[in-house]
Amino acid sequence: MSGGSLEPVAVNRVAARAWVCLALLGCVCGWAVVGCAPATDTAGPGAAGSGATGQAAAAGAGGVATEVKTATLGSTKPVFLVDQCYLAGQPQAEDFAAIKAAGVTKVISVRGEGEIDWDARAAAEAAGLEYFQIPVGSPEELTEEKIAQVCTLLKSAKEADQTVVLHCGVAARASAVWMAFHCLEQQGSWEESETLVAQMVRLPDYWKAPVKAYVEKAAAQE
Repeated sequence: MSGGSLEPVAVNRVAARAWVCLALLGCVCGWAVVGCAPATDTAGPGAAGSGATGQAAAAGAGGVATEVKTATLGSTKPVFLVDQCYLAGQPQAEDFAAIKAAGVTKVISVRGEGEIDWDARAAAEAAGLEYFQIPVGSPEELTEEKIAQVCTLLKSAKEADQTVVLHCGVAARASAVWMAFHCLEQQGSWEESETLVAQMVRLPDYWKAPVKAYVEKAAAQE
């Protein structure tokens, strides 16, 4: 009798313990699910959107160019558009009309003296364009004074909301000088300027070196 009377009690205790375990397990599982849900929501579209917006604001605050576009200016090749500056190879005489039609007001050439055998200035001015030549025939000729002259022209055009063509033979020297303008006037980093230029031309280090030295010196003086 005593053994029979204890069996239900033992069963009840086992059942009670089982229910306690299940309850505890349920609580733990419930806590885990509740704890995971906010993390999933935070990592969803709202969080991703906030990150993307932050990056865009940082880029926009400094006026940093975010893309390079290929463009057409008559038969000129290559031609790339970054903000309101066309970086280009040598235009032919007949290309200046197309350049004017594209809304360009200034043409800046960094070709060295004697690199072409015709009067580019006369052709540009005949098309109604301002023409500036700042000759850079070699890396040694890419002096601080010449870099500053180009940057001043690009800055004045930007302030006047004008579109400019900056060119050389194949857009390499032009791109090198533009890097200084991008870093100092558009608050871009050197790495950003290298990334942008790499989308346009293969620029040797010997063209980058004098520009980087100019940028670092100018930044140190600020």
